[in-house]
Amino acid sequence: MRLLTNLFEFFAETGSGDGAGPGSRKQNGTNPANMMNDKLDLLIMEPCISTEKNHEISLERIDQLEMENTLLHGLLQKQVDLNQSKTDFLAKVSHELRSPLTNVQLSASLIEHYYERMDRNKIFGHITKIKDAVSDFVVILNNYLLTEESKKADEDQSTG
Repeated sequence: MRLLTNLFEFFAETGSGDGAGPGSRKQNGTNPANMMNDKLDLLIMEPCISTEKNHEISLERIDQLEMENTLLHGLLQKQVDLNQSKTDFLAKVSHELRSPLTNVQLSASLIEHYYERMDRNKIFGHITKIKDAVSDFVVILNNYLLTEESKKADEDQSTG
């Protein structure tokens, strides 16, 4: 559309009524046909130059978007890996915590059901198992907390 507008303006300028037609000379000695040809060449080349500039800008933008996409893909993969590590860790901790809790529950149930029939040494044996299981539970929790604090410190150092 712009090309048509420019052509229309061009023909309006060249058909100004000075009596100069193709093949005639103006006062400055230039051929109007050559002038018209030069103007037409400029009008035709203008959209091409504009298209080349837009193409260069588009290529730069595509490169920028590809770099951002690669960065985002890397961050997404890191997030997926971290989530998988978290899931694995929680499964392991869950298993480790169940063992001491199961021992506590079993020993407490035995004492509760067989208290009157148990001798004093068996009762103390089960109480000792409960205390040991609670100690194991505390050790596991402390290890978990230390691990989490260490991971947080590592993340803070890597981001800061």
